[in-house]
Amino acid sequence: MQFKIGNIVQLELEPSDIPGLEKSFATVYQNDNKAIAISKLHITLWAPTRDDKLAIQKLNPSHPKHIPSLTFHDNPHMIIRVSVTVGEKVFKHKRSWILIVKEQELLRKLVDEFATSCGLQVSEYERRRPFHISIANMTGSPFDSVGDVEWSDLEESHA
Repeated sequence: MQFKIGNIVQLELEPSDIPGLEKSFATVYQNDNKAIAISKLHITLWAPTRDDKLAIQKLNPSHPKHIPSLTFHDNPHMIIRVSVTVGEKVFKHKRSWILIVKEQELLRKLVDEFATSCGLQVSEYERRRPFHISIANMTGSPFDSVGDVEWSDLEESHA
């Protein structure tokens, strides 16, 4: 598992980082055989604003127009615990199946520390957004997942 900076700040995951992932996939496929496993599992930690991205670019002054894709932390001993229940999020033509990460406060602290090290602050909207893992969608591409998951979405999917 690695933290990466790109257009988003994300934690890239391997299936072995998520105990019980196979059971979650089985639940999704049992309920909807159109779902496809996402090829690159990750947790979006922070979607910086345009101004924030400009500040982050300063980490890579040799390519100022390119947001660097740098590893800034690697903790191979961290295990991502997730909710047992698979949630579902639909927005327009997109549909995603998600797991909620239990380590909300730990990840929030990591994001805050990173933002502070860049001289930035995470927006209130980003601070309220639940950390989650999209495990499946209709195409299998991480770009086809519904990105703006809110706590209320999760309550609705379990109602």
